[in-house]
Amino acid sequence: MTGPENMLRTALDYARRGWAVFPLAPRAKAPHSMLGAKGGYHHATLDPGQIREWWQRDADANVGVATGVSGLVVLDLDGPDGVRRYGELVHEIGPPGADGCPDGASVQSGRPEKGFHLYFMAPPGIVLPSVGRVAGCPKLECKASTGYMVAPPSVHPSGSTYRWLDPVPAGGLPVLAPAWVDAVGRRTAEDVKRAPVHLPPVDDGLHGTRYGLSAAAGVLRAVANAQEGGRRKAVWSATRRVHELHAEGHIPDPAPLLALIHECAAPTGLPDDEITSTIAAAAGAATGAPREAA
Repeated sequence: MTGPENMLRTALDYARRGWAVFPLAPRAKAPHSMLGAKGGYHHATLDPGQIREWWQRDADANVGVATGVSGLVVLDLDGPDGVRRYGELVHEIGPPGADGCPDGASVQSGRPEKGFHLYFMAPPGIVLPSVGRVAGCPKLECKASTGYMVAPPSVHPSGSTYRWLDPVPAGGLPVLAPAWVDAVGRRTAEDVKRAPVHLPPVDDGLHGTRYGLSAAAGVLRAVANAQEGGRRKAVWSATRRVHELHAEGHIPDPAPLLALIHECAAPTGLPDDEITSTIAAAAGAATGAPREAA
């Protein structure tokens, strides 16, 4: 089902998966004017309150997903040339995803030429660039550390709708294969202005559902990548989301994840006492206090 109500519902669902979202202009790929002149993927958030506010202001807004902060790598096969080059690379170096989901989760773009977007997770500890040419092909692009994707059920300027062809696997997206990491262009901490964020492990030792642990990893990425001016809000939103996951039965005990939020926030430069007080205030708000941080 498409329509304004579904835009909001889907944006919230992406955020629950740990994918940071923001509004795009209706039937367009550009960031929405409500974000201001410098609005863009840097505004992407996991905060359900902010997401509801945006789509209440414009229910027809398209959905943008920021790839970098969400830990995503998306291959963009732009029309027949992109599809052909992708097939050649699969033959040369193998499929980009793990067995069972070799092509990731696929989206049919809104382009009349029927392009495709293939979603994967970035390998741990590796920063992949967003590039306009993969293996020399201008019709095979990659969105990773920067940029964003127009996500289903957004409407293309042509009037066609972006739609999932293969759903996101229940266990989460496959990690991009090493050969494809090399094809895209591996970069290390020394190659980028900001070193890659090294997150504490989120695994079955926390005793959560697959969905809960995947969503938890997403909120930790958002905290670790927070910039000055948005660090406290990121801690607040992450704490609230962890308590939501607990209430939904996905995380039996929120305490270990709250400790990881603190661990991820510390390297951003937010003072320790401010991290502690924000987590405490957000945890209290999760039981009925106002949404805004004090």
